[in-house]
Amino acid sequence: FFQDGEFLKLREVSLRYTLPERFAGMMKARNADVVLAGRNLGTWTKYRGVDPENDFTVTDGGDVPADFQTVGPASYFIFRLSFGF
Repeated sequence: FFQDGEFLKLREVSLRYTLPERFAGMMKARNADVVLAGRNLGTWTKYRGVDPENDFTVTDGGDVPADFQTVGPASYFIFRLSFGF
């Protein structure tokens, strides 16, 4: 039994904002940036399993892919505040 394994993934989106020099100066820095990023945000596929990229047999040397008892990649968000001195 084979399934269509085509998929489209939104792996990462990030947004960067450079704070005004006035704010950076309050921290005794030259500049300051705020970054918000999200990873593993979406998968669009007709595949009926957990995730078309999952395969727990890949390290076992098997030649038949399977996703039994596997979990897809988690979505997560990152907030970063960077200062340049």
